[in-house]
Amino acid sequence: LDIAGILTRNAVILGLACAISLALLLVFSHYLTRPLTGMVAAMRRIIGEHDLTARVPVEYPDETGTLAHTFNITVAELEKAYNQIKDFAFKTVLARQREQEIRNIFQVYVPKEVIEKFYSNPESLLIGENRELAVMISDIRGFTAIAERMQPDRMVETLNRYFSPMVDVIMRRNGIVDKYMGDAIMAFFGSPLKRPDDALQAVLSALEMQEALADF
Repeated sequence: LDIAGILTRNAVILGLACAISLALLLVFSHYLTRPLTGMVAAMRRIIGEHDLTARVPVEYPDETGTLAHTFNITVAELEKAYNQIKDFAFKTVLARQREQEIRNIFQVYVPKEVIEKFYSNPESLLIGENRELAVMISDIRGFTAIAERMQPDRMVETLNRYFSPMVDVIMRRNGIVDKYMGDAIMAFFGSPLKRPDDALQAVLSALEMQEALADF
């Protein structure tokens, strides 16, 4: 009976010890793996939701705490780099939009090939150079007398309609409108792109402008 009792008590003690050990093992394993579980959850959130604001709390001042702190630093640097990339992409889109707007504006006054040359090598257009140009100036004969008989708004509207076909002729002949002087137009040929027939193009522009004037 004593041996049986001893065996029974030993069995009970062993069972209690195993139960307590198992409980302690579960507690400590949860204690040790909780930071790692948090990091896994944060990584899943980052991957699934593309949320780089996710951080892991640093719970213990040990290796797991160091790992969590390093993880947070890495994610913070990734978030910083990601924001910089987004900012760069946004600025790139805005720059392209502004470039297109500038192209659309200047294509009304400057030949397309001149604009393309400027964007491909803008520094080349900032270098001074002596060059012969063909300059063409047009003027409406008797414009002062005409303007005296017209209302100001009607005169402005008429001039705008007149300038449109005249500038189209100049542009087709690779000329550039330098300025408007009342009813006069000053255009030049040979800059920034020089061609061997710039003077001829200026003369042909003048002739075609007279034909466009008859239509006007």
